[in-house]
Amino acid sequence: QRRLADALRDAAAALTSTLDMRQVVDGILLHLRQVVYFDSACIFLREGDNLRAVAEYGLPYPELVIGHSASLNEDELHKTIAETQRPIILDDAQQDPRFRSWGESDYIRSWIGLPLRARGEVIGHLTLDHKQPAIFTAKDAEIALAFADQAAAAIENARLFAAEQQRNDELMLLVNVATILRMADSRQETLSDILSILSTLLSAQGITLILQDLDTKEMVIAHSQGIWAEIDNVRTAPKDSMAHQVMQTGEVYLDNNAAGKLDRRLAHAAGADQIKAVVCAPLISEQIRLGAIWVARDKPFSQRDIEPLLTISDMLANALYRDILHERAEREVKERTTELAAANDQLRDLDKLKSKFVADISHELRTPVTNMNLYLHLLEKGQPEKSEHYMTVIKGQIARLNQLVEDILSLTRLDVDRQSITLKRLNLNRLLQSAAAIIQPRLEKRDLAFRLNLPAEPLTICGDQSQLQQLFHNLLLNAFNYTPSGRIELGARPSPDKRGIEAWVADSGVGVSPEDLPHIFERFYRGQSEGQSNIPGAGLGLAIVHDVAQIHHARISVSANEMGGATFTILFPYPVEEA
Repeated sequence: QRRLADALRDAAAALTSTLDMRQVVDGILLHLRQVVYFDSACIFLREGDNLRAVAEYGLPYPELVIGHSASLNEDELHKTIAETQRPIILDDAQQDPRFRSWGESDYIRSWIGLPLRARGEVIGHLTLDHKQPAIFTAKDAEIALAFADQAAAAIENARLFAAEQQRNDELMLLVNVATILRMADSRQETLSDILSILSTLLSAQGITLILQDLDTKEMVIAHSQGIWAEIDNVRTAPKDSMAHQVMQTGEVYLDNNAAGKLDRRLAHAAGADQIKAVVCAPLISEQIRLGAIWVARDKPFSQRDIEPLLTISDMLANALYRDILHERAEREVKERTTELAAANDQLRDLDKLKSKFVADISHELRTPVTNMNLYLHLLEKGQPEKSEHYMTVIKGQIARLNQLVEDILSLTRLDVDRQSITLKRLNLNRLLQSAAAIIQPRLEKRDLAFRLNLPAEPLTICGDQSQLQQLFHNLLLNAFNYTPSGRIELGARPSPDKRGIEAWVADSGVGVSPEDLPHIFERFYRGQSEGQSNIPGAGLGLAIVHDVAQIHHARISVSANEMGGATFTILFPYPVEEA
């Protein structure tokens, strides 16, 4: 009894002197053997409905036992111990059908199974083995139970301490993660540091981060470490990616028996054959699915491993989402800045054009108004016999003013209608025939030859009839004004390159000089040589032609022809239905 009391006191002192789990379970076996002799012993701890071997003494092949688990419900002896919380003694384990062998245990004859009780619950079991039968007595069982109760209290304290220590370690890791997310200089540096922390925390052999390309929706391996360090920037279609499934469902994927079942891109890495377990956690922030993290190692994952993984995954997802928002905001600001700069340049150009337009209009208006004032004065004060001539000049200047006003109004209407005009299917042949009929009387008065060149089959384009009538009228009038003699042609046909339908107006007039070509469609531009001539016009006719062509998505060009004059060609796109 004194030996028992001393052993219990020494055991209690030893067990309360440490909170290290290994020292606790080893110490209880050493002190117990001083009062109850056994050949071998083992301590099992409960993990839910399973028992896991955590410590041993004297086992011939401890590697076959330690670390292994078994279902409590499938072992009748251990199930009974857990339910009754009382010891069980077997005089000959080999003759008892309830005895289950752990490792090479054929030598065991006498056997005691005892509960480890803490706070009224069984937290594990203690087993004692002897090579001879009928060695253990009820007294031995009672003594061992006293040690087991002390051991259970010490084990529970050690487990609580270990759990608290783990929580503190995890909190420190989370602080480190938060610091990295706040201080890292680049996204790649952030990903590298976070994955390194996770790899250390979970004792991972391989870890990889897979993100979804928000544009293509492909799953892209963004960063990897461990056995997968060489795998980078590999793209996978969503339907072929388990990471995409995890990301979409938002649920963790866990497989503690993953040997031979890795994704083919990950299975080819050196060392992948050692992987026994994998876990994949989603990266989701503000309901935006960003990707997933794969972690692999050579031992199973527990729920305790999953919790910090999910916490860090959430933190990383939030950081990535903020990064995406920041990049998007920067891109939008840059685009908006570029747009504003372009708009500002356009406003400056428009302001210059407005100033030039006002100046040009003022000049164009001043000339006929001055002439009318002069000839009105002559009509009042001049020679009566010249009154008819004076009236003719005044009427001509009024017509010039009227044409100028009409052209300015046409340009204004084109600027207003540019966004709201509706293009309809038109018969181009009929449109050109109408334009030819309008200009024909003028041509006959000057004895200019005219040719209308149209195919037999109708040509169809999309356009606004009134605007296109003005376009061809202006081109024909321009040809008439700059062709003192010779001929004028108007025609249309499918373009030789099959890109659309082209219409043209050609003349044998004075042509267009190379210096005038870049400016010929500018408003109020009349050319370097023609500006001093008596050719009528304010330089707005071709500007109207150019604007109408733009509204109709047509291309207009000018070239010299074999007659010595100029040819204006307009290429209309095919109607959408015929493209």
